[in-house]
Amino acid sequence: DPGIAKTLAIFGKRELEHRLILQRILRPGMVVWDCGANIGYYAIMEARLVGPTGFVYTCEPAPTNIAFLRGNVALNGLTDRVAIDECAISNHDGTATFHLSELSNVHTLHPTSHRTGATVARMSGRTIDVRTYDVPTFLSGKRSVDLVRMDIEGHEVEVFEGIARAVRAGQFRG
Repeated sequence: DPGIAKTLAIFGKRELEHRLILQRILRPGMVVWDCGANIGYYAIMEARLVGPTGFVYTCEPAPTNIAFLRGNVALNGLTDRVAIDECAISNHDGTATFHLSELSNVHTLHPTSHRTGATVARMSGRTIDVRTYDVPTFLSGKRSVDLVRMDIEGHEVEVFEGIARAVRAGQFRG
């Protein structure tokens, strides 16, 4: 895989500043929502940091990434504290067209740049339909969230709309 897995295979880690932030903020018992979990690099780190009393909810719409995510969580013995949902988070419940990239970590709901209108680099031309959930729907019945980590390739604005509604509904800790 020429995406994140290749970087991890070569260097064993990436985005050290993000790791540092998580290490400074997360504590045992906290609840994390990892939106765009990819193959689980951050989800595994988060699960270890929140410990057995904490929990990590993950969302990932790409089927190949889901398979790696499930395998990586299981290999690390963290299935008791990581929930995996094959879906995309948005500002509505339903389905959406998901554009697949040649790189496993840049699949997107937005194949063109919001800023320039140019096609996002390395798109494969393949698409799949994915299930979408609005934030309040996804979080319904789950533990209150302490921290959201999001890497969703240009779909953040739509998710922030739902997060605002979920905050008002008390689905995040204050």
